[in-house]
Amino acid sequence: MLLVMCLDRMLLLCTVIFGFWKDTYAVSPVPSVPNYVPALAGSCVVIPCSFTPPASHSMGKVVGVRLRYRTGHTFLLRSTAFSSDDKSTVSKEFQGRTSLRGNTDDGDCSVMIDRVHLGDSNVYQLALKGHGQKDWGKERSVNIIVSESPALPVISGVRAATEGQMVSLNCSISYSCPSQAPTLQWQWERGAQENSSEYGEPHVLQPQGQGPTLQTSLTFIALYRIKPRMRCEAVYPGGRRVYTVKELHVTYKPVILHLSSYCVVERLEVLCRCSVDSNPRPAVTWSVNGSVPPYRYNTSVGSENGTLTAMLKGHMDTPLRVVCFAINALGNDSHTLLQAEDGSLLWKVIPAVCISLATFLLSLLLLFCCRKRRVLTCRPPVYSGDMGIYQDRMPLYINCTEVTNIYNNGSYQLVYQNCTPLFVQTKQTHPMGRRDGGRRGGERRGGERRRGERRGGERRGGESQGGTVDRGTRDRQSPASNDNNTETAIYLEII
Repeated sequence: MLLVMCLDRMLLLCTVIFGFWKDTYAVSPVPSVPNYVPALAGSCVVIPCSFTPPASHSMGKVVGVRLRYRTGHTFLLRSTAFSSDDKSTVSKEFQGRTSLRGNTDDGDCSVMIDRVHLGDSNVYQLALKGHGQKDWGKERSVNIIVSESPALPVISGVRAATEGQMVSLNCSISYSCPSQAPTLQWQWERGAQENSSEYGEPHVLQPQGQGPTLQTSLTFIALYRIKPRMRCEAVYPGGRRVYTVKELHVTYKPVILHLSSYCVVERLEVLCRCSVDSNPRPAVTWSVNGSVPPYRYNTSVGSENGTLTAMLKGHMDTPLRVVCFAINALGNDSHTLLQAEDGSLLWKVIPAVCISLATFLLSLLLLFCCRKRRVLTCRPPVYSGDMGIYQDRMPLYINCTEVTNIYNNGSYQLVYQNCTPLFVQTKQTHPMGRRDGGRRGGERRGGERRRGERRGGERRGGESQGGTVDRGTRDRQSPASNDNNTETAIYLEII
């Protein structure tokens, strides 16, 4: 019986204790804080805190806020950094540096720590106590990390864009001290587009349960020739600056660079180079005279500084037309590097040289034949040695066109037709005689001349009267010289 009474009393005591515990936590709200809050040494930090007021909460009723932190390795050893109920419990390290930033009537329980230093980095517990309650509600932990360098701004938006696309980028930075907020500004590091760029006005965002965030925007049109590179810079009070750089990845169709794309023909070898600027990487193909290159042609591809270079090399048997093609997912481009007419000059020169050489050789052959025929048809007549005719390798007759052999008195004689007379000087000299000697010489020469005429008449008997004399008669004359007593014989050949 006594045991039953003891059990009843213990059950009643537990019920009362549970009722008090339930009533305490039912009216004390639970705060909402972030897990991590960055802080800048020398500045201030606001620990964001919010809660939902209970339905029984009335305006003007104060909700207590307490901030504690661990002071040693023992989990239960804690110190108070801030308390809205009893400021005397605040640690000396935080006296005069902590304050309630928010309005609890609005559900804001944020706490600010001023003059932050590196030793303030710690894990803090924040708890609330409802109006009229004796005990604090459930605690929430927040980690404060203090650094000497401010946080970098963050650039958000598209990472890649197509040429001609409108691009909008945002630059934002979170800060922990509202009284020392930084400023943001855009700067172009490459490809400035001041005329087509639009800069948004900076504005502050206040995410739920987070610290304030400053944000600004930049809008422009993506161009592949510029390859834009932007910088967002944050400037803090005191002159400290931090920035973030972003390079926009612009995709565009292939563009063949004409200045660095060409063909070189040397010694019947053709070497073509095709440089392509493209993003993404293009596929390069060749066309030789309207079809794929012959199997004996060599091709290669290389890339340098974002420019793709394709090479084509081979033997050129005939004039070629070479075209370079480049294609990717966004488009294609083509460029004619060598026209058929460009290589035809060599093929025109070679036949011309061959024809000229053949003409020259033929002319030499004809000239040789003509001279040979002239030598064969214009043989000098044969004279007896006692006549003193000096021929000196040159024919006595020139321009002869026909030779006829006449048989006379048991021997052959040469007859020349249509010949031109040639004067020949002899080497023989004869002394001039006296008058009667001269007379005798004249008689002697007259007799010889008559005998010659007689022989000529006999030979002309078989030919037509009044015709051209076919065989000449040699007649030697000895004109006198007034300067000396020698006589030079001049022989006239009459044709």
